[in-house]
Amino acid sequence: MKIQCSCGAKYALDVSPEMANAPVRFVCPACGLDSSDFVNDLVRQELGLSASAASVVPAVQPKLQS
Repeated sequence: MKIQCSCGAKYALDVSPEMANAPVRFVCPACGLDSSDFVNDLVRQELGLSASAASVVPAVQPKLQS
């Protein structure tokens, strides 16, 4: 899965089923934005699971990279 932070930094993550049980912590090394909840929701979508209802989306969402 590829993501792009709002600061423009691009990242690629390998999604695995274990990530559904052990959420990842994602803080952009370039700008420090904590997008953990957003990334974990994307991981759940990739795995075909429902997104958590309690997740909080960052004020500035990272853009998905095609």
